[in-house]
Amino acid sequence: MSMRYPRLILATIGGLALLLAACAPAAEPETTTAAPAATTTEATTTSTEMVLPAAPSTTEVTATTATVEDKGPVSVSGIPLDADAKAGGVLNVAESRNNRWLVWEQCCSGWAYAPLADTIVAYRTWGTVDDAAAGAFNEVVPALASTWEQSEDGMQLIFQLRDGVTFHDGSPLTCEDVAWSMETNRTGDQLNTSPRGAHISPVGQFSCTDATTLVVDMKRPKPSILQVIALSEFTILPKAVYDGNMDLARQGPAVGSGPFMAGEMIPGEKTVFVRNENYWDKPFPYMDGIEATVISSSTAQISSLRAGRVDIRGDQRTANQDLMAKCEFCYAFPLISNTGQTYTLIPNMERHPWNMPEVRTALNLSIDRNRFHTLSGTAYSEPRGGLFLPGSGWEMPYERVKQIPGLDLERPRAEAVAEAVALLESVGFGPGELTFTHPGATSPNYVPDAIIMTEMVKEIGVNMILEEVERGVYYDTMQTGNFDVGGHKGYFRGTDPDGLFYEFYYPGSDRNYGRYSNPEAKRLIDLQSQTIDPEKRKQIAWDAAELILRDVVRTFTGFTADRTFFNNRVHGTMPGPVAMAGHWKQHKQTWLSE
Repeated sequence: MSMRYPRLILATIGGLALLLAACAPAAEPETTTAAPAATTTEATTTSTEMVLPAAPSTTEVTATTATVEDKGPVSVSGIPLDADAKAGGVLNVAESRNNRWLVWEQCCSGWAYAPLADTIVAYRTWGTVDDAAAGAFNEVVPALASTWEQSEDGMQLIFQLRDGVTFHDGSPLTCEDVAWSMETNRTGDQLNTSPRGAHISPVGQFSCTDATTLVVDMKRPKPSILQVIALSEFTILPKAVYDGNMDLARQGPAVGSGPFMAGEMIPGEKTVFVRNENYWDKPFPYMDGIEATVISSSTAQISSLRAGRVDIRGDQRTANQDLMAKCEFCYAFPLISNTGQTYTLIPNMERHPWNMPEVRTALNLSIDRNRFHTLSGTAYSEPRGGLFLPGSGWEMPYERVKQIPGLDLERPRAEAVAEAVALLESVGFGPGELTFTHPGATSPNYVPDAIIMTEMVKEIGVNMILEEVERGVYYDTMQTGNFDVGGHKGYFRGTDPDGLFYEFYYPGSDRNYGRYSNPEAKRLIDLQSQTIDPEKRKQIAWDAAELILRDVVRTFTGFTADRTFFNNRVHGTMPGPVAMAGHWKQHKQTWLSE
């Protein structure tokens, strides 16, 4: 699986459209489908032109095996092996802050979580650049489960788990651990927050018939349930270690079954992961370990990449991407990845006057989306397809989107400002009479964008006072609803609408920060989630998205585009469609040439 790319000199990419491969709507359940096969030819991309992913076909895998026929040697799970791969070496990565260790409570899986644990099934992480561009990384493949079956009515899934898998402490991984892990995420029991609990709310129960058979009984059909279970945050942890002792999981690296185990940890300085010699997916991992060093400054991280002290770094800022492109011994992965929405304001709908539609619409009209992205220096795509990612197959027609106040990108700025001022005056707020404090996380990805929005809001006579707070305090503030107008970037989990709707807009979701609750939106979200026909589901998803956009749950601005750079010694790994998370950060098939 040789992944060697010549160095790509990047031009500034601000304003280029972000096109991502997508999980298309699920089709009617079929019978049995073999695991996706992959070729691993050497990439020879030399153009500086950006390569853009395409959407995959609309098929649903309902059962699979780890057999990859006629593709040469494969790992236990069926991943094709690279004949050039070398064992040994330590991968160096950078973290911007100390980690919160329990991924079940966090936004996304990163360097600190992914290497330590496995999931029931996973998203594909191998192949060529062409494979990735064609949407291969949205395929669900075996992991802890070697095979699975789904009933024709979509009301039950049965996973056959691998026998002989052990956790890092040597204890066996059984169905009891899997069911407990998933039930904990579903119910939120013992968790401070369960960001993805809403994703699996249609599940009635995760249960076991024996030590290696997991049964998932549904309350109702959910076409995307397999894609949801494959999310990299649904890691499996040992029940005997953490049940009733969840604080232990928050205090340090997890006892998981992943390719790497926790080694030395110096808080605020570094965390070392060492090779799991008993890892089930032989012959992985190739490397001896991973060392994650805390480097808080983006500039310092870029300097470390260019000096060879850091092996991998991604960034969404065009200026930073240009700096990384100057690394003389690095290559840029030629596809762009998504990190989610660009910065948005989030009105708290449980507080006056933000529960008033006129005030929220005025706030939406105040944001000049074209100017915002120019000033922020973020590589992005415009919100022409509504809430859905460009290239996903879910995008709304722009002619429909532009009818929503604030989302007509060609409308003269003066007209939008005048309408916003008139709306505020209609509910009793003259210029300068509305003021709010905005909590912003102390981060280079948050504060600069919040400052830009402060100036834009001022143009409609509203005073936004930015209050910088430590990142942990920021998330606590957002989750408890102790704000008038908050802000967030909204990192996505895959590209199926369920990942968007249930995490950020569904009543009761821990990441529905603005306390949005519209019975009609809830009805449409649930209806699209259980609709099997792809075209019917798309139309319902569009209706739900339009209602959410008109309600101004967030001042939606567009999507960020992340570019990832690697030291030339790094092979065998490619970023997935969502840069902030994913199984690719397990690095089990990553290898180093020196």
